[in-house]
Amino acid sequence: MVGTAARRPLRADARRNYARILAAAEEAFATHGPDASLEEIARQAGVGSATLHRHFASRRSLLEAVFHDRVEALCARAREHARASEPGPALFAWLRDLNAYAAASLGLIASLLRDGRDLDLVEKDDDCVSMITNAAGELLDAARRAGAVRPGIRTEDMLALVNAISLATTEGRDRTDRTEGLDRADGHGDAESNGCADGSGGAGGQGGAEGSGDVGGQGDADGSEGDDAQAGRLLDIAIEGMRAHPCDTAPSNPPDLR
Repeated sequence: MVGTAARRPLRADARRNYARILAAAEEAFATHGPDASLEEIARQAGVGSATLHRHFASRRSLLEAVFHDRVEALCARAREHARASEPGPALFAWLRDLNAYAAASLGLIASLLRDGRDLDLVEKDDDCVSMITNAAGELLDAARRAGAVRPGIRTEDMLALVNAISLATTEGRDRTDRTEGLDRADGHGDAESNGCADGSGGAGGQGGAEGSGDVGGQGDADGSEGDDAQAGRLLDIAIEGMRAHPCDTAPSNPPDLR
């Protein structure tokens, strides 16, 4: 943990407050992004704003704590998969966890970098990178010993591939959001332009149902689901490429065909 209160022993009630604040912050940041209201986080945690700021002196310190807490949880999932499954399925299940984690954490990373103290973030992030790399390496080594993955796969390449998939799908979603924002600004997404003028719809009419305007319409829901589905399909393709196949274990002494 990187919150200021984590550096010294806490009383039992303070530990409970710390845990509640962290849980509320993780949910709020996941739902509303890194700019989620600190006052609302305190309210959801059942504490006052003063208590929140005693544990976390700034928004950045709270973001860092959530970021590190997610990494610890991700590495704990690696150990759970290793205990519950065969080496190959354990590795592939954890890669899906990693993909979801990477997509959810991009906003946190961008917010942490926003105040310009990049060196400070990098120094602290080294610990997170090491934890993730070690967890991935242990799962990959076990899968390799079990013959579940192709030879020659490296931990750093595997992690880079999952990160690239997450970045590609998230950037695609951001471009869609920006385009939809421009459409709305131009008047292409309001109720009137999607049916009210000719009496064929309005906010709850055909335009909204088709997702061409209404914020809660099908198009917006399908857009985000499509990005997640695309990330899943790309990861499935990557995992299939990692799996060991019979042709990967060709006999060392080829048969005499004479």
